[in-house]
Amino acid sequence: MQILLLLVLTVALYFAVAFAGELIASQRIESQVSALNVDIARLQNDNTRLTSQVAEARSDAFIEHEARDRLGLIRAGDTAVVVVNAPVPAATPTPAPPKPRAHWQNWTIRLGLAS
Repeated sequence: MQILLLLVLTVALYFAVAFAGELIASQRIESQVSALNVDIARLQNDNTRLTSQVAEARSDAFIEHEARDRLGLIRAGDTAVVVVNAPVPAATPTPAPPKPRAHWQNWTIRLGLAS
C-alpha cells in the first residue's frame, strides 16, 4: 500500500512540475507577443509617417521648392538676383578657457580664506 501511495505521489509531483513549466513557457510567449505587438504598432506609425512624406515629396509645390533652393533654378519670367562680393561676417573669437587653479587655491576659496 505504501508503494502505491509513493507511486501516486511521484506521478502527481511529475504532473505538477510539468504544469508549472508550461505556465512559465506560456508567460514567456505572452511577453514576447506583447513586445512584438508594440513593435508592430511602432512600425505601422513609421510606415504611415513615411507614406505621407513620400506623398508630400511627389507634390508639385515640394518639387518646385527643392528646385529653387537646392538647384538654384528659376521659372521662366522670374528675375534672378545674384549677390556678388557680399561681405563675410567676421568670425567671433572664442574666449580662452580659464586657467586652472592650483589645488591649494581651491581649498582657500572653499574655506573662505580668499575670494
